[in-house]
Order: sequence, then structure tokens, then C-alpha cells
Amino acid sequence: MNHFQATGVAEALAKTMVVEPASRADLDRLDARLEGRIAALRTDLRFEFAKIRGEMQAGFAAVKFEPLRWILPIVLAQPAMTIGLPVRLRP
Repeated sequence: MNHFQATGVAEALAKTMVVEPASRADLDRLDARLEGRIAALRTDLRFEFAKIRGEMQAGFAAVKFEPLRWILPIVLAQPAMTIGLPVRLRP
């Protein structure tokens, strides 16, 4: 009877909780696997960030052009109204 069974843990669960110490080779293999996964995730993140950055820059370019589409006609119409309205209202 092990410690887990003595404390009331079910037998099947107690068998899965038996911990064996990991060897240095096991830890080295785990470290290499984790480093590979981390490197792959970093590459994926860099790619996704670059894609998002490109989409944002394209969106900002469109936003920069949009006010010009509205402001330019107003700027051109203002002098025409300032000059044209008094001329039109003259008797």
C-alpha cells in the first residue's frame, strides 16, 4: 500500500500518481522538444504580426486619403460661395 492509497485515494488513481524521478537524459530531451516548439511559435508569431502590421498600414493609408476626399471639395467651394453669393445677390 502506497501513500496515496493510505490517504484514501482510489487504487487506479493512486497507480497513476506514482512519480518516478526523471533522468538527466529525459530532461535534456524534454528541453530540446520545448525549445523546438518555442522556436516554431516565435516564427508563427512573427509572421502573424507582420501580416497584421501590413493590414494596419493599408488601413491607415485608406484613412489618410478619406478626409482629403471631403476636405478638398469644401476648400474649393468656400471661395466660390464667398465670391459668388454677393455677386448673385446684387441688384
